[in-house]
Amino acid sequence: MRITQHEVCRAYGRLHLRVDIEGITKARSAAARGLLRASLVINGHRLPARIRPYRFRGLDVPESHCVIDFPEISARKALLEVWHEGPQGDRATLRIKPRKLVWESRANRRVRGGLIEALLEGVDALLPGSYQLTVQGCFERETGVSLRVRVAWQAEQSDHNPEIAVFDRAGNELDADIRVLERDCGQTASSYLSVSSVTLALCLPEGLEWFSVRASDPRGLLTDGFVSMDPCHLSSLRKGFRAASLDACGDDNRYRAWLAQHRSSAPELALQRERSSAMGVSFSIVVPCFQSDSSRLRELVDSILSQSYPRWELLLLDASPESNVVRGVCSAVSDLRVIYVRLERNAGIVGNTNEGIQRAKGDYVAFVDHDDLLEPDALYWYAEAIGAKSPDERPQVLYCDEDSFHESGDFGQPSFKSDLNVDLLYSHNYVTHLLVVERALIESIGLSTEDVSGAQDYDLTLRALGAGARFHHVARVLYHWRIHEDSTNAGNVGSKPYALEAGRLALERHLTEREIGAQVETTYEPFVYRVRYALPEPQPLVSVIIPTRDHVDMLAPCVRSLFETSAYQNIEVLLVENGSADPATEELYSELCSRHPDRVRVLRWDGGFNYSRLINYGASHAQGDYLLLLNNDTEVISPDCVVEMLGYLQRPEVGVVGAKLYFADDLVQHAGMVVGAYDALVHVNQYFPPSRPGYLARAVRPGNFSAVTGACQMVRKTVFWETSGYDPDFAVGFNDARFLSKGHPRRLSRHLYPLRRALSP
Repeated sequence: MRITQHEVCRAYGRLHLRVDIEGITKARSAAARGLLRASLVINGHRLPARIRPYRFRGLDVPESHCVIDFPEISARKALLEVWHEGPQGDRATLRIKPRKLVWESRANRRVRGGLIEALLEGVDALLPGSYQLTVQGCFERETGVSLRVRVAWQAEQSDHNPEIAVFDRAGNELDADIRVLERDCGQTASSYLSVSSVTLALCLPEGLEWFSVRASDPRGLLTDGFVSMDPCHLSSLRKGFRAASLDACGDDNRYRAWLAQHRSSAPELALQRERSSAMGVSFSIVVPCFQSDSSRLRELVDSILSQSYPRWELLLLDASPESNVVRGVCSAVSDLRVIYVRLERNAGIVGNTNEGIQRAKGDYVAFVDHDDLLEPDALYWYAEAIGAKSPDERPQVLYCDEDSFHESGDFGQPSFKSDLNVDLLYSHNYVTHLLVVERALIESIGLSTEDVSGAQDYDLTLRALGAGARFHHVARVLYHWRIHEDSTNAGNVGSKPYALEAGRLALERHLTEREIGAQVETTYEPFVYRVRYALPEPQPLVSVIIPTRDHVDMLAPCVRSLFETSAYQNIEVLLVENGSADPATEELYSELCSRHPDRVRVLRWDGGFNYSRLINYGASHAQGDYLLLLNNDTEVISPDCVVEMLGYLQRPEVGVVGAKLYFADDLVQHAGMVVGAYDALVHVNQYFPPSRPGYLARAVRPGNFSAVTGACQMVRKTVFWETSGYDPDFAVGFNDARFLSKGHPRRLSRHLYPLRRALSP
């Protein structure tokens, strides 16, 4: 056997060298069948290489031409070894100069583009008798990155684990934190092909840019496979994820361009003025003023004067008349709808606001800060939302999307809000601006008291919620919140230190009035609160239902974490056995039942796999008042997990509670699901590190979602059977979302006390 080298191509940390292998009958066919093998020898290290057939479309390629793929290395010299696994048993070597090949690749890309592209055809094809490694993504962790790699192979006997190693450009093996995410054993890829795979997370330190990953077979039956990484490829993968996970606050320039396209134009404003004549609702805009800045206040007044909807009155409540700022602004305005109100004394933000409410004559009261701005069509869209409903269905509390701006007037950091989201509201006042409340509702629930000063808008919103008010979100950016040195929007908590406690008090009072036992705590983030719900006494029994089949490596730590990590111990674990074949599974069942007598039961389901039926079967044997539906590939990593989930279910309107789940590499696997484009059900904030807050901090705060994953759901048993449990028509996927949709309109809640998703079944 003799090897002659031809052109070379460099891509993604690998070199692809076309060679002519003489002395082997039909070398190209032998490579396609996995009979030709190759390796790279450098400094005494043997690194993986792969040989595959060379194909060039439209060209009659000799049977002796193949392509050898191998990692790009830093050595000046190396040795390629090629041998035949069949009866011929031939072996040959080729001395190469890797650095020289890199320069040749650069020249080839310029003058021989077609040939170079041919070298890359089939580079990721799965060949018989060898591993195929593909990079699925690169995600940023708290420190370093997580590289997702899928290792696949053709094999009838697939029950084995490939050995994984990471090595640098010099061939030295590196310490690597390798975690298994998913296994697929013997999946049928076609009528004649069975493919097994394992997906890995390689947790790599920051700064590692050149490396290769090798998979080898401890049985010696499969040829090594590899994938390589260079700085350019790694940077591209990281930038790709950053771009894909960029939210509306990630690029203010792009947002400003978006805002310019979506603001009402002059013709649209004129049309709104014409349509306004048929709308009868009126607004009273209450603006408490204390030590106001003249230019900022005038900008606000001008933004209200420019409203396309005319039925409004503006009440400017002057708590510092000695400065003549507010009076001067009013005097410069020749519009009777602008009303100056001199306050004899400064009664604080609550007292001054209440004075404005009592003087209001409009059907709805709007609350605006004295230094912010409104879009010219703000009141029009509010009036349209109110008029679109019959009198007994009209919204009583309205709010809109908003953004922020500096003195320069550059808008940015938009807040695109959700419809009424009670759990998010219990975390912080996401409603904020432009808050508009029906005057009759305020007269019914009463005014805010002085002890909620600084959080009076939060208090009013919560009291309206407690009274069963109808909320409406106007999905348009209509309010601009000014950022300046004295603004809480600029993170200046010192401007309103009393407001932190006022917000906590308002929320705790609201929960007390709802007869919900809870303690409200402040957090390290200003104006963000944590609710700890009280559990009933005696503590109720929670039945944990875990469908399972073999995989003792997953089930054992799952059950162990329930008893050893979880602080809540009034549980029973129901293992719904479904056709296990591994003797170790029965041994584990016996061990668990012996270790936890009367707390672990094995229920045997003899039918075929149907996840919904397995869950329903387990629920039919549950003795607890609450059901925790859990996958066997999860582990409890927070002691308060069960306690927190159970706490949320003490609120009568909460139907199902889910948890924040992490992959084995500590990146977010699940933090709620929403119905997205084309009615697709998608996981939000996936692949984020735990501390990344996500858009509007939705990844780290409790909230309501379209669905929560069936990998971890807690539900009252009565509610479970009210909805007839899981739908057997959904045997594998979407059964969790289907179950939740049957429970509408119960609110779906998701808390943030995590489990780890160890493996996917």
